[in-house]
This record gives sequence, structure tokens and C-alpha cells, in this order.
Amino acid sequence: MGQDGLIEAFGTMGVDNVATMGGGNLAEMFTAIGGTGLGQLDPTELQDAAAAMVGANMLELGPETALGMFETIGLETVAGEFTGDQLGGLIGALDANQIGEALTPDVLLEVAGKMTIDHFHSVGGDQAAAMVDTLGLDQVFELGGEQIAGMFASMEGAQLSNLGGSAVADALVNMGTENAVDMGAENIAEIVDSLGVSDMSTVGGDVLVDLAGAMTGESLAGLSPESALAMAETIGTEAVISGMGGEQLGGMLGAMDAAQMGAAFTDQALTEVAGKMTGDDAKNMDGESAVALLDAVITVMEPGEVGNKGSAADAGLVAALLGTMDSDQVQDAITPEMAADLAGKMEVSDVMLLDSDSAAAMVVSMGAETAVSTMDQDSLTTMIGVMDAETIAQSLDGAAAGELVGALTGDNLESLGSDQVAGMANAMDAGQISELTADQANGMATAIAGDPSQVIDMEPESVAAMVSTMEASDLSVLGSGMVGSMVASMGADEIEGMSDDHLAEALETVGADYIGSGSSGFAEIATVETFVAYNLEAPDSLTEVMDSEGAASLFGSMFN
Repeated sequence: MGQDGLIEAFGTMGVDNVATMGGGNLAEMFTAIGGTGLGQLDPTELQDAAAAMVGANMLELGPETALGMFETIGLETVAGEFTGDQLGGLIGALDANQIGEALTPDVLLEVAGKMTIDHFHSVGGDQAAAMVDTLGLDQVFELGGEQIAGMFASMEGAQLSNLGGSAVADALVNMGTENAVDMGAENIAEIVDSLGVSDMSTVGGDVLVDLAGAMTGESLAGLSPESALAMAETIGTEAVISGMGGEQLGGMLGAMDAAQMGAAFTDQALTEVAGKMTGDDAKNMDGESAVALLDAVITVMEPGEVGNKGSAADAGLVAALLGTMDSDQVQDAITPEMAADLAGKMEVSDVMLLDSDSAAAMVVSMGAETAVSTMDQDSLTTMIGVMDAETIAQSLDGAAAGELVGALTGDNLESLGSDQVAGMANAMDAGQISELTADQANGMATAIAGDPSQVIDMEPESVAAMVSTMEASDLSVLGSGMVGSMVASMGADEIEGMSDDHLAEALETVGADYIGSGSSGFAEIATVETFVAYNLEAPDSLTEVMDSEGAASLFGSMFN
């Protein structure tokens, strides 16, 4: 319709009808009209129409349109008549430079005074910094604590850094603790990260404890190491331990490196910190900080006490700490004897806090045979389950893989991922697989059947050993895709070594029942029911097998 057409339509419709359009449509109309176009409208009618808009609608306006609304209606009128929500959206729609150039400090002070922390959510960091710059810190600090908190919460690291730690510290003091904690965890973290050591002293340890309590472990872990150390030293060790929860303590330690942890806490203090933490609280730590914490705990606690239920560092916490480390860090942090002792104390929920590298490192450290004798089947299954296929291939040799598989039930093995089981099968030789029970072989095959392509990487002898160790009747349960892949991966020698029952079941499963499975030669095939007599489409699994070396041997074995 164009700017002129929209301006004419606005006048023709009348303000009452325009107001019924809804805030979203009004934002689109005013943006299309533009800032200069709004100047052609009656100020009172524009004000009445804008009353139907909320802050989110105002925020949709372009910078020139938002400024045009301010100037057409009048700066003082907008500041006096618009709600805090609307003003937050309108300020947020402006470019930062427009705030200082077009709005006077008196108007801006009145605008800010009507806004709450929630209203400042519409204001970006650059706009909030422009408000502070236009007003000056003295006038900003004359506002209420909620307004100061909202203004500073809107700013990000770059804007806060430009103001300087001293100004930010003064802002925290002027807004008050109650308003400061309402800024939200991420905003508080940016505020704290902008403070220097002397600035934190200005804020005070008690306030910092309250701020830390309003932060998540993740936000605390995101602090710079220097800020985390300064925060801990300003608060004081005893106050940190008594005043902060496990999640916050884990986050604070996660922000530090080992040297900073040593500077802020003694080994005894770190052990007390560990006593307040759960496994989940340790997730915000990295390998270096976890090693330092575990080393302190091991130094202070009695041998064999680490990992006990009710101790300062139970099995869940230790597992979570190990789970943040790489394999080298794990093997440096705990001895083989301690790895075995800890593994025996871990329940399934504890083992799940490990990651692939740390689980493998524990098994390698204590040895697979010890892992089997120390852990129950469910925990051992979970230990293998947290390892990925690549780690299994790199960490477990044939003896270790065979030891682990041999200790599990078919159901345990079936619960693992196809790539994990295939990885262990690849580490084992055919002789080891043949020594498994039928239930175990079936469990491995069932797990691998989740992704039959894994069979391609297995040795033909190992595949044949798995098939022969299974009960013949279990082959059909695997499905044609898996059995077809197994047959296709085997050579003539492996196929010819299969029993008649296994051959018959394999043929029927992959789709050869189309030509009368169960027969051992053409003489037993009902000629009128063969696939030759019908225009049948062969299953994909059969088509794949027909292209393999195993196909000739499989069908040839029917006549042997």
C-alpha cells in the first residue's frame, strides 16, 4: 500500500478501529509507515493507538520508527504516559547512539524509574550502557535498586568492562543484595567476572556468598580463574564451605586450576568441600580441578575410606570426578588397587557418571579379571556400556574382552550397543567366542543385529563361531538382515562347517524358504512350489546374500 496509503488508511479507519488491530499488526503498520511517516499522524491519535501495544510489540519496531514515536508523541508524554513494559520495548528498539542523542537525561531518568528488572529484559547491553552513559553514574544510583539491577543485568561483559570494576561494585552496593540476586545466574556471573580483587572487597564477602547462592554451578564454572580465586579469598574459606551449596562449590572449583585451588583451600578444606558435593555437582569441573580435589581427598582420608557410603567422597562423587578426567589423568590419580576397590563400591548409578575414557582407564588399570571378580553383573555391564566402540577397540585386547564378555549373561550383552558388542567381538578370536554359552553368543548377536553392518568388520571365523555357538532356533529371531549379513561375511570353509540345523535355519531366515527351506537337496523341494513357478520378488536380504561368496557355499551345502 505504501507509506502514503497507510497514513491515509490510519486517518480513515479512526483510532478506535486502528486500536482493535492488535499490537503485532500495529507494529507492522507503524514500521511500514516509518519514523518520518509517524510524524504526519496526529500525536494524540498515535498515542491512543500505541496504548494497544505491549513491550514486545514496541521491540519489533525499527530504530527510526521507535524514535519517530518518541518524537511525534513527545518525549515527556511518552515517559509519563507509557507503562514500564512499553518503555522497555521502545528503548530496546532504539539504536544505542539514538539514546544519547535524542533523549534528555531527565526524560531517560523518568523512563528508567518506571521499569522493573523484567522490563529491562527488552533492553540490550549497548542500549543499557548508553543509558548509564547518558545519565551518569550519580543519577543512575539515585534510581531504585530494582532499576539499577535491571540496567546492569542488561549489560554484558564488554559493556561492564568499559565501566570498570569499581563502578560495577558501587552498583551492586546501591542496588542491594535482594535486587542483585534477582538478576539471574548468568547476569550475576558477568557482573562478578568484571570485578577485581579490591572491587570484591567493596562488595563484601557476605554479599558475594548470597550472589553465589543465586548462581548455578555452570555459571560459576564459567567465571575466569582469577575471578573465582578472588571470590573465594574475599569470602574466606570457612564462609565458602559453610555458606555455599555443593553445586556452587563444584562450579567454583571448576573455574579454578590446580594451583589456584591450592592457594584458596587446604587439603582438609577441599575434603570438607567434597563432603558437601554429589556426583551431579562435580559435572561442572574439568579434569585438572577434579584431579586436584580427588588428590586432596585421598591425602586426608584413611586408606579404603574413599568411596564408602556416607564418607566425604562416596562412590558417586568419585565416579563423577573420574568421569571428567582423560585416561592418563585417571591412571595417574588412582592406583590399580584403588581402581578395584572403587569399582567394587560403585552401583549402576555411580558407574553411569563415568565417561568412555575413564571407564576404560579403570578397567585397564585394575585388569579385566579383577573387574569381573569385583563388580556385579549390572555394574560391569554399565561399565562397558559407557565406553564407545572406538575406546573399546583401543583399550581392550582379546584377553580382556573375552574375560568381560564371559562374565555377562545374554541379557546383559543384548542391552549393549551394537557397535560396543561388535568391538569386543572383534577383539576376541573365534576360539574365545566358541567357548561362550549359547545364551551369551545369542546376546552378542542380538545386540549386533541393531546394526547388521557391524558384521562386515568381523573376521569370518568369528562370525561362524558365533553362529555355531548359538542355538539354531535363535537365528530366526535375529531377522533376515542380520543373518544375511552373517552369511555374506563368511567364506566357504565357514559355511560348510555349519550344522544341518544351522544351515536350514539360516536359509529360511534370509528368505530361501521361497525355494523350500529345510531341504538338503533339490530332490526334497516341492517342484510346484519353488520360486521358479511363481513371479515372486526376492527379499532384499536374499538378494544381498546371493551376491556374496557365502551364497554359493550356503546353497551348495544343501546338496552335501
